[in-house]
Amino acid sequence: MTIGMGTWRLLFLAIVCAVSLAGCTSSNGAGGEPPRPALSWLGATSAELQQGYGQPNSVEPLPEGGKVMTYRWSRTETSGGFAVAQGGHPQLGTQYVPTQTVSMNCLARFVIGADDRVREILLQGNGCWADHR
Repeated sequence: MTIGMGTWRLLFLAIVCAVSLAGCTSSNGAGGEPPRPALSWLGATSAELQQGYGQPNSVEPLPEGGKVMTYRWSRTETSGGFAVAQGGHPQLGTQYVPTQTVSMNCLARFVIGADDRVREILLQGNGCWADHR
Protein backbone atom coordinates (compact mmCIF):
# COMPACT_ATOMS: atom_id res chain seq x y z
CA MET A 1 0.00 0.00 0.00
CA THR A 2 1.38 3.42 -0.92
CA ILE A 3 0.39 6.74 0.54
CA GLY A 4 0.09 9.70 -1.82
CA MET A 5 1.74 13.07 -1.25
CA GLY A 6 -1.60 14.70 -0.44
CA THR A 7 -2.22 12.18 2.33
CA TRP A 8 1.22 12.90 3.82
CA ARG A 9 0.45 16.61 3.85
CA LEU A 10 -2.86 16.06 5.60
CA LEU A 11 -1.20 13.78 8.15
CA PHE A 12 1.53 16.36 8.75
CA LEU A 13 -1.03 19.16 9.22
CA ALA A 14 -3.06 17.00 11.61
CA ILE A 15 0.02 16.33 13.74
CA VAL A 16 1.02 20.02 13.75
CA CYS A 17 -2.51 21.04 14.79
CA ALA A 18 -2.63 18.43 17.56
CA VAL A 19 0.72 19.53 18.96
CA SER A 20 -0.29 23.20 18.75
CA LEU A 21 -3.58 22.64 20.55
CA ALA A 22 -1.93 20.60 23.29
CA GLY A 23 0.06 23.67 24.29
CA CYS A 24 -2.95 26.00 24.48
CA THR A 25 -4.32 25.13 27.89
CA SER A 26 -4.17 27.40 30.88
CA SER A 27 -5.61 27.70 34.34
CA ASN A 28 -6.72 30.56 36.52
CA GLY A 29 -3.47 30.36 38.49
CA ALA A 30 -5.25 29.37 41.69
CA GLY A 31 -4.26 25.73 41.37
CA GLY A 32 -7.87 24.64 40.81
CA GLU A 33 -9.84 23.83 37.71
CA PRO A 34 -9.53 26.15 34.73
CA PRO A 35 -12.33 28.72 34.55
CA ARG A 36 -15.41 27.91 32.52
CA PRO A 37 -15.75 29.44 29.04
CA ALA A 38 -17.50 32.81 29.16
CA LEU A 39 -20.81 31.65 27.64
CA SER A 40 -21.26 28.86 30.20
CA TRP A 41 -21.86 31.43 32.99
CA LEU A 42 -25.42 32.13 31.84
CA GLY A 43 -27.68 31.68 34.89
CA ALA A 44 -24.83 31.76 37.43
CA THR A 45 -24.88 34.18 40.36
CA SER A 46 -22.55 37.17 40.50
CA ALA A 47 -20.72 35.53 43.44
CA GLU A 48 -20.11 32.39 41.35
CA LEU A 49 -18.85 34.54 38.48
CA GLN A 50 -16.44 36.36 40.79
CA GLN A 51 -15.27 33.08 42.26
CA GLY A 52 -14.38 31.88 38.76
CA TYR A 53 -13.02 35.10 37.21
CA GLY A 54 -11.97 37.13 40.24
CA GLN A 55 -12.64 40.85 40.78
CA PRO A 56 -14.19 42.46 37.69
CA ASN A 57 -12.41 45.37 36.02
CA SER A 58 -15.56 47.43 36.47
CA VAL A 59 -19.11 47.16 37.84
CA GLU A 60 -21.90 49.44 36.57
CA PRO A 61 -25.37 49.54 38.18
CA LEU A 62 -28.43 49.20 35.93
CA PRO A 63 -31.48 51.50 36.35
CA GLU A 64 -33.89 48.55 36.68
CA GLY A 65 -31.72 46.84 39.30
CA GLY A 66 -28.86 44.51 38.68
CA LYS A 67 -25.48 45.43 37.27
CA VAL A 68 -22.99 44.89 34.46
CA MET A 69 -19.73 43.22 35.48
CA THR A 70 -16.93 43.82 32.96
CA TYR A 71 -13.77 41.75 32.59
CA ARG A 72 -10.85 42.39 30.25
CA TRP A 73 -8.05 39.98 29.46
CA SER A 74 -5.35 39.55 26.87
CA ARG A 75 -2.59 37.14 26.01
CA THR A 76 -0.29 36.44 23.11
CA GLU A 77 0.01 33.32 21.00
CA THR A 78 3.18 32.43 19.14
CA SER A 79 3.33 29.99 16.26
CA GLY A 80 5.88 29.03 13.65
CA GLY A 81 9.63 28.94 14.18
CA PHE A 82 10.16 25.58 12.54
CA ALA A 83 11.25 24.11 9.21
CA VAL A 84 9.19 21.79 7.01
CA ALA A 85 10.31 19.54 4.20
CA GLN A 86 8.87 20.71 0.90
CA GLY A 87 6.37 18.20 -0.45
CA GLY A 88 7.06 15.98 2.53
CA HIS A 89 10.46 15.02 1.12
CA PRO A 90 13.66 16.41 2.72
CA GLN A 91 15.49 15.81 -0.57
CA LEU A 92 13.47 18.65 -2.11
CA GLY A 93 14.74 21.08 0.51
CA THR A 94 13.21 22.65 3.57
CA GLN A 95 11.27 25.82 4.08
CA TYR A 96 11.37 27.85 7.29
CA VAL A 97 8.03 28.90 8.79
CA PRO A 98 8.74 32.21 10.55
CA THR A 99 7.64 32.91 14.09
CA GLN A 100 4.46 34.96 14.34
CA THR A 101 3.03 36.48 17.52
CA VAL A 102 -0.66 37.41 17.69
CA SER A 103 -2.31 39.43 20.46
CA MET A 104 -5.56 37.85 21.72
CA ASN A 105 -7.88 40.27 23.57
CA CYS A 106 -11.33 40.05 25.11
CA LEU A 107 -13.83 42.42 26.68
CA ALA A 108 -16.54 40.37 28.42
CA ARG A 109 -19.62 42.05 29.89
CA PHE A 110 -21.89 39.99 32.11
CA VAL A 111 -25.35 41.51 32.62
CA ILE A 112 -26.60 40.53 36.08
CA GLY A 113 -30.36 40.80 36.61
CA ALA A 114 -32.13 42.02 39.75
CA ASP A 115 -32.30 38.32 40.80
CA ASP A 116 -28.45 38.31 40.94
CA ARG A 117 -28.17 35.88 37.99
CA VAL A 118 -26.23 36.31 34.74
CA ARG A 119 -28.93 36.95 32.12
CA GLU A 120 -26.84 38.17 29.18
CA ILE A 121 -23.21 37.88 28.08
CA LEU A 122 -21.63 40.30 25.62
CA LEU A 123 -18.23 39.35 24.17
CA GLN A 124 -15.96 41.55 22.08
CA GLY A 125 -12.52 40.58 20.77
CA ASN A 126 -10.57 37.75 19.23
CA GLY A 127 -9.55 36.05 22.50
CA CYS A 128 -12.94 35.42 24.11
CA TRP A 129 -13.26 31.73 23.23
CA ALA A 130 -10.25 30.60 25.24
CA ASP A 131 -9.71 30.54 28.98
CA HIS A 132 -9.78 33.99 30.52
CA ARG A 133 -6.71 35.80 31.80
